[in-house]
Amino acid sequence: MNDPLVQSEPGWRLDWLTPVRCRLILALVLGFGLVSHLFFLTNNCPYDLAGDEAHYWLWSRKLDLAYYSKPPMVALIMRASTEIFGNEMWAVRLPALLFAIGTSLCTYWLVKTLF
Repeated sequence: MNDPLVQSEPGWRLDWLTPVRCRLILALVLGFGLVSHLFFLTNNCPYDLAGDEAHYWLWSRKLDLAYYSKPPMVALIMRASTEIFGNEMWAVRLPALLFAIGTSLCTYWLVKTLF
């Protein structure tokens, strides 16, 4: 039976996509995202801190054991970032960017474990 609508092979080849190459692609995408976001934040970013970001930054200026709506970890992380890099807008946003990369890596590990 020679039906032209039934293909014996898929139209694409994925045998080149080894686990090492998948990890390399992930590292390149995450690295490019990190560098491009940092470039955007440090070079005339037109967006000022959002209300929540500014509020948490104020918390980080006066550390406490707890705040009315959140535990102190947000303030501690922002304080660490701004102590290292100074009171810059990009230093306030840097922890969120690093946690986004960490979340992406955890998601990759979870998908790798499941499938």
